[in-house]
Amino acid sequence: MKNLPKPSLTISRKSVANYLVDSLERKDLTQKKVTISKGQICDHMKKKHLISIGALLGIALLLLAVFFYPKPKTFPEPLGYVSDYENVFTPIQKNRLEERLSNYEAETSREIAVVTIASTSPYNNINDYATDLGNEWGVGKEDINNGLLIVLCKNSREIRISTGYGTEKSLTDSICQRVIDKTMIPYFREGNYFDGIDVGLDELMQYWK
Repeated sequence: MKNLPKPSLTISRKSVANYLVDSLERKDLTQKKVTISKGQICDHMKKKHLISIGALLGIALLLLAVFFYPKPKTFPEPLGYVSDYENVFTPIQKNRLEERLSNYEAETSREIAVVTIASTSPYNNINDYATDLGNEWGVGKEDINNGLLIVLCKNSREIRISTGYGTEKSLTDSICQRVIDKTMIPYFREGNYFDGIDVGLDELMQYWK
């Protein structure tokens, strides 16, 4: 066989230079792309971090406002077992009710409060007003919830008997409504509010065993 001539590889200086320039440009572009991508991620993380801090600050301010900002006064202060804000009872009648309810609590530990009010505003109904008033005043012993609240609004001709959780086991809503309809209201129609409450209390105490 004939000896074939060895292939020669000739690379010019210009080719090498062009190759190096192209490589450097590609490398530079890659580095720029990576740098921009990292910057975008950092900016995104910063924005997300700021939003989280802002949200936490907003929640904290809201909680401070709820717990420390003075609430508008909705309910009056209790005057005793009988809070006659509408001046329905005479002083003698009020004292008789006060003494009766005080003695009843001493004997049974059960608390009864009687309230007369000219308006239940801002409430739309006397039922919710009586429930929230009883909770606000804390009628009844806290551990057994043995309270009963009678709210009379002579001005709007409404009455509500509100019971604690411990009381409603004996004095159900149906019993309380029956006492209102059958016992109290007939006296109220005659303008005799004291007897309506007093006789109604007799009946409620009999059921409350």
